[in-house]
Amino acid sequence: MKKSIFTAMLLLFALLSQAQQITNHSFESWIIDGLNQTPTGWTSSNDFSVPIGPAGVSADSSSYDGLLSAKIVTTLIGFAAAPYAGFIVNGKMNVTGHYDVDSIYKAGEPFTERPAALIGFYKYSSEAMIEDWGHAFVILKKYNPISKTIDTVGFGSNT
Repeated sequence: MKKSIFTAMLLLFALLSQAQQITNHSFESWIIDGLNQTPTGWTSSNDFSVPIGPAGVSADSSSYDGLLSAKIVTTLIGFAAAPYAGFIVNGKMNVTGHYDVDSIYKAGEPFTERPAALIGFYKYSSEAMIEDWGHAFVILKKYNPISKTIDTVGFGSNT
């Protein structure tokens, strides 16, 4: 089975106007739970795909800086061997067994300031005979005491 490879060397995030950094921005720390590998402080498509197919996110030694990066692949899952895009998003998603795009935007992590820029690096190559794609999202949030809500103060993705 051929896989498309989207290596997210991305996410060596440099926030130009702030010293604050995203949790595990260089992907040097990973949580390993059986076949599921997830960068510490992130949620990945593995939480949804590993129960019924191969992992779409794993640690990789091909990195722009440091020892590791996040490798994101499109996998074929289920009895129908349907393409399933790998993804990562900073923060924690509510994993209920079914993922939808709106769930991604509920993830993210607290951030005290609004960054002027978000810079990252990624490498993409495709070896697949299937439609392929991979996604990496960064969502920065701040509590708004006036409205008593959580506001998104920064968003970035590779798409």
